[in-house]
Amino acid sequence: MEIEQLEVLTFLQEHVPFRWLPEDELTQLAKAVDVAYFRADTDIVKLGEEHSDLYVIRSGSVEIFRRNGDLYNRLGVGGIFGQQSLLTHSPSRFPARALEDTLIYLIPKPVFIRLFEYYDRFSDFVEIHNHKRLNQTVNRHQDANELMTSSVSKLITRPPVMIEAQQSVQTLAITMTEETVSSMLVVESMAEGEEASVVGIVTDRDLRTRVVAEGLPLDTPIR
Repeated sequence: MEIEQLEVLTFLQEHVPFRWLPEDELTQLAKAVDVAYFRADTDIVKLGEEHSDLYVIRSGSVEIFRRNGDLYNRLGVGGIFGQQSLLTHSPSRFPARALEDTLIYLIPKPVFIRLFEYYDRFSDFVEIHNHKRLNQTVNRHQDANELMTSSVSKLITRPPVMIEAQQSVQTLAITMTEETVSSMLVVESMAEGEEASVVGIVTDRDLRTRVVAEGLPLDTPIR
C-alpha cells in the first residue's frame, strides 16, 4: 500500500462509521478513495447536481444549505455528506460549499452502497443522519399544516437517548425498553458539567446479533 493510501486508512480508522468496518474492508476502501481540494467559498455540490461519491471531510469545514439558501448545517473533520442523493439515486437537494480551504475524500458510489448493504453499524449510522435531516424537513412545515404536524413534532423533537459505554448490555436493554427506542448513542463517561463525547451507536439489532446470539453475560460492558 502506498503512503498516501496508508494516510487515508489511518484517518478512516479514527472516524465513525468507517472505524467499525473490518480491517480488510478498510484497506480496500482506502485504495478506492480519491481526493479533491476546494478553496474557501467555492461550491462542492450544487443544487440539483448529480454526483457519484460520498464526501468525507479530511480537513477544513463545509456548510450545507437548504434549497432556499438557508444554512442547514456546518460539518468539520470527519463529517460526511452526499449520502442522501446516493441512496435515493436522485440529484442533490442540499448544496454544499467550502467554508474554508477544504480537503475531501471521495468514496465512489458503488463502494458506499456495498458498505451500506453489508455492514449494519455503518448503515445504521448513515440512516440516523438521514432521519435527522428528514425530521428537520418536517419541522419546517409545521406552520403550513398544524393539524398534520403537531403530533409528529412531539415525536421528533425529543433529545437523543444516550448511555455510557461502561454500562452493561442489560442496562442498555432496560433503557431501550423504558424509552421505547430501537437505537441509542453511546458516550464516554464524562465529568459533571462536561459535554458527552459520542463514540458510537448501538441498536436492538446489535443486542440480538452481538449479545443474545453469542450468549454473552448480561453484565458485559457495551464497549
